[in-house]
Amino acid sequence: MTKKILKIKKISYGRVGLLGNPSDHYGGKCLSFTFDKKAEVTVRNSSELVIEGGKKRDLDLSYNGSNDLIKAVIKNLKLENNKFKITYKSQIPLASGLAGSSAISVAAIRALNEYFNLNLNSFEIAEKSRMVEIEELGNSLGFQDGYSTAFGGVLFMDFKSKTGHGKYFKSSYGVVKRIPIKRIPCFLCLSGAVKKNSGAVHDYAKAKFLNGNKKEKMEIKNYMGSIADLAEQGIKALALRDWKKLGFLMNKNRELRDQIYPALEEDKKVIETALGSGALGVKLTGSGGAIAVLTDEHDSKKVNVSRIKLILSDIDGCLCGDIFDLDQLRIIRNYCQKVQQDKNLARLSFVTGRGGEYVDCLVRVLNAFTPENFPCIVENGSFLFKPRGRIYIPHYALSGKEELISRAREMVVPLVKKGRARFIEGKSASISLMPVKPDATTEKLAKEIIALFQRDFLKKLFIAFSTTAVDITVAGIDKGSCLKFLCKKERILIDEVLAIGDSQGDIPILKIAGAPTCPANATEEVKHLVRKRNGYVAKNSFAFGVVEILLKHDFVKPEGRTR
Repeated sequence: MTKKILKIKKISYGRVGLLGNPSDHYGGKCLSFTFDKKAEVTVRNSSELVIEGGKKRDLDLSYNGSNDLIKAVIKNLKLENNKFKITYKSQIPLASGLAGSSAISVAAIRALNEYFNLNLNSFEIAEKSRMVEIEELGNSLGFQDGYSTAFGGVLFMDFKSKTGHGKYFKSSYGVVKRIPIKRIPCFLCLSGAVKKNSGAVHDYAKAKFLNGNKKEKMEIKNYMGSIADLAEQGIKALALRDWKKLGFLMNKNRELRDQIYPALEEDKKVIETALGSGALGVKLTGSGGAIAVLTDEHDSKKVNVSRIKLILSDIDGCLCGDIFDLDQLRIIRNYCQKVQQDKNLARLSFVTGRGGEYVDCLVRVLNAFTPENFPCIVENGSFLFKPRGRIYIPHYALSGKEELISRAREMVVPLVKKGRARFIEGKSASISLMPVKPDATTEKLAKEIIALFQRDFLKKLFIAFSTTAVDITVAGIDKGSCLKFLCKKERILIDEVLAIGDSQGDIPILKIAGAPTCPANATEEVKHLVRKRNGYVAKNSFAFGVVEILLKHDFVKPEGRTR
């Protein structure tokens, strides 16, 4: 085996088990599709064996809880005595039923296959991906994950030649049929259930199938046969775009699975909410934690909106701006008063680059206090701010970084002295500067500020600009990371957030919120992102646009004028 090129990069996508799982553990059939979250593995020349991933680095193949999956791939391919560097990263949540580990192992096998010219085909890669986890790591795994991530796309897979419990079948591959469909009106929810590998879910049923009495074995076999048949029926439903039929099959799959592997309470909550909101079909994508929700093509946004628990609005450029209308703010204030009386209404909170005192003032004007004292995001994500009591909760990435912001402040002072910018006061863990000259813009000011910092120092900071100011925070701190922090503390899902933003500094929240929106005055970059994520771009600007967004999503009733 020889190395021909210096660097090989390969990717593999996560998969959604639409129908048939978990019958792939028992020689069944599955209907799956891959989605846009991926694992990426890079192999390059090195004078020693180096494995890097998840901020961990290993120089040998001993299993120690660090990069064990990559080590297992190397051992399975019998490459222990070779020298190379392999790095990996993944966007797929692990242990959530989305084939996250299989995507990593498939991408790794692909990269090593090309780097060492092993001549493995997609079937062999799929099989080896499974055996890596079974033989090397002792995990329980069906055939769906390896095949889905190795072939990609919308697939029907038949594993009738396999039991799922034996060794590597060299002469007996699964049957793979690609389904020619480009879009399925389906979205994913993560329930927040405790993460677990598939073995923790499947081992009990497998033990009954292998070692139980005749009645127990037949019971498992019958359940799995019924589930496998649903996958075959799903092919026709997809071909006809019969979403109601597909939803029926998904719900039947879930009900049969629950007879053997009851869903966790966190998963049940999401499933019940989705069904209650009008979803056609809802089921776990794998072993739990991730849930596929099928809707009618015309009703997908309606179902999505019905689960919103938090409306998070930027202030400058959204609620406030060149157009300031008290009638629109009155509509928002009326909604805030309803929130105080109804715990089931979505909470309205604010996100800004400004300090807590600014938000405190707005909350008082709008009477936006909530019974649970719901936090806002201030200083561009540096703090959560609870209005009642003026409580500041620092972002976890702030610890020990106070001196960094002080240094950055000293370095931008010359711009202030030259009359090109002025500080926005009242901030303790971030810096905001406004342009002073009439022809200056925040974008131009941001470029001037960036030019002041050396490259190494710049890497330690996050710089963004809005319609009013340039915000400087510690690297790792932005509105998006603080939204994740907020959701974790308040126990809500990112998918349950409707975000309203208008400028570059809002992009981190608009990238991750379940329902991204923006007013008409938003930058083209923001509008493009919102449209790309199937969000809503208002026809009106500033507070008029915010009210339009609330109207569009049925949070308020029509009243007042628009512009």
